[in-house]
Amino acid sequence: MPSRFTNTEKWSDPWYRSLSPNEKTLYSYLWDKCDIAGFWEIDFAGAVFNTGISRRAIAKVFEGLARGYWREGSYIWIRRFLFHQKNLPLNPNNNAHVGILRQIENYKLLFPNVLEELNNQLQKHPEQAPTEPLERGISKGKGISKGKGISKGKGISKEFKQPTIEEVQRYITENDYDVNAKKFTKYFTDGDWIDSKGNPVRNWKQKIITWSGGRSGGGATKKPRKSAAQMQAEYAERKAGKTEK
Repeated sequence: MPSRFTNTEKWSDPWYRSLSPNEKTLYSYLWDKCDIAGFWEIDFAGAVFNTGISRRAIAKVFEGLARGYWREGSYIWIRRFLFHQKNLPLNPNNNAHVGILRQIENYKLLFPNVLEELNNQLQKHPEQAPTEPLERGISKGKGISKGKGISKGKGISKEFKQPTIEEVQRYITENDYDVNAKKFTKYFTDGDWIDSKGNPVRNWKQKIITWSGGRSGGGATKKPRKSAAQMQAEYAERKAGKTEK
């Protein structure tokens, strides 16, 4: 899970102090559950389960936070999320911002004025913005310690290296995974190795396992779930067959 900044000055903000305990809880939940650009697909069932706020109260609590987000249909964008995460100004040459900019582009039809709003925030509070965009917190080093302390391994601090199609095919073959190496490599290369949640891929081998359904060694692979249309078509065929008999 990604780590995120929290603005400790919010406790001095009159608006935040005026929120009810449930509104403060939901506020924190939304900041943890939104994607890297601040977008969240409204999921009241999940919010109720994770926050303990009742189903009867959740909609009203959500409305109490309306000042802090834009809503279009079943999605919201948290207005100040990127500002308080110290990601402004956004820079397309900064690896940490590539996924953010992609998400903003993906939601452009619903939220066409996001970049304009971010620029307005910078103009109003230039003293709070970093002079240079923050880089992704992934070190090129080999871990916390070179000695016998906490770790000798390279862990997630190792810089991600995109695999070649030959490396992908070799790993698939060695483990007998039911994955098409060309399709897998093209899918992630076209997306700059950003996954469906907008997060950078750190372990491409783990993604292959996910694509395969998690089985290897000659075992049966996980069958894809049939769509509603496929199930309806199969039902109609079976029904027609019985009628003919």
